[in-house]
Amino acid sequence: MDAKNLLNKLLSLLKEGDNNNAYKTFFIKNRKIWLSYANNKIFEEIINDIYKNKELKLNTIFSRKTIYNLVKGLVLEYKMSDKAFGSDINMLFEKISKGEISPFNYKLKKEINPYNGFIAVPISGITLKNNFEIEIGNFKIGLAQLIKSMPIDKCKYYIGVKIKNIYDNSFAVEKAENMFLDFVRLITFLDGNFYGDVHIKIGLPVYEDYGQDEIHIKTDSYVILNEQNEPEKQLAAYGDIYNTAHKIVIDEDFFCNNTDFNKLWDLYASDTVNEIEQRIINAALCIGESLSSQDIKSSIIYTCMALETLFSFDEAGLFQKSIADKISDIAVFLVCKDKEHRLKTKKAIKKFYGLRSTLVHGGSRETNDSYKEFNNMIKAAIRVLLNDERFSNIKTIKELYELVEDAQKSY
Repeated sequence: MDAKNLLNKLLSLLKEGDNNNAYKTFFIKNRKIWLSYANNKIFEEIINDIYKNKELKLNTIFSRKTIYNLVKGLVLEYKMSDKAFGSDINMLFEKISKGEISPFNYKLKKEINPYNGFIAVPISGITLKNNFEIEIGNFKIGLAQLIKSMPIDKCKYYIGVKIKNIYDNSFAVEKAENMFLDFVRLITFLDGNFYGDVHIKIGLPVYEDYGQDEIHIKTDSYVILNEQNEPEKQLAAYGDIYNTAHKIVIDEDFFCNNTDFNKLWDLYASDTVNEIEQRIINAALCIGESLSSQDIKSSIIYTCMALETLFSFDEAGLFQKSIADKISDIAVFLVCKDKEHRLKTKKAIKKFYGLRSTLVHGGSRETNDSYKEFNNMIKAAIRVLLNDERFSNIKTIKELYELVEDAQKSY
């Protein structure tokens, strides 16, 4: 990456003095440095290019916030001294990307010593019935009082995860946050409830307890007015509605020792998964998101994403089947027991995929809850792939398609 040219371009975007077009302003030693709205957009785009550069791979060990602060500090420093960046700046970024120089105080040219850490945060909407602390995959859940500095006056439970080779605390926290969200998605996938009964919250403020086994989610306050602009009294369902939900008992075998899906936690925790295993994880996460969404359109799209994630395959060749055809071929092979069931399911998948295409491309706004049926089907397919010996040696989607093609010849 040519950091020199990119940073000099950033320098050229900065202006000085009073101006009504200033969108973002920096005050340094009685000097006013500013960016216009248009230039700020370019500024952000260039920083993204630096952060996501495939050679440096800064985004694999540092947060965008850290790199933004580094670049901003460098550019403002050079602007104040009226200097341009030279070729030495390229070497600085190379050393930062290797951890040889810290981005937090690059002038000291001190090396970063990465460390392994454990990141914990309050969690609510769950409970433990038989344990003070349990491990599920690479997650640990337990009583908040077991963690030093945890605000036990505000929360009862914590969830934590180990993060290796931490160069940047904010990057580690971002990584942990994403993993905690995945934990909720996987629990929702396992629960499989289509009515939004999984309400797990990460961080503060926590959900308040409503009795021993329930939590208070929210209080809705609706007023229904009739045509005379008066409160409608014929129907009783208006006013404050106190919404509660059951706590998820995390240490039940259904979640932490499910014979059908226990391998899913192991795959998520593993650093070495093959293509099919990664597809299984991603599809399960999509189903979790589909079940969690309060918007039916989003649920449909996430279900379709799960279908594509698990089953899509780009074949080489002149005459290729449609995506819906290819997805339905492999799906029915995994979950259907007879020819009639296969034909019926293939037809349903194509119809459902058409609904997805209509939504994505701005067509009809009409929706239905057919995604629920397909969430069940995908979950069944994942169960088969995880446990059926026929697929134990399948590592790629290409191998799975070849197995399906061979089986279709015997239909």
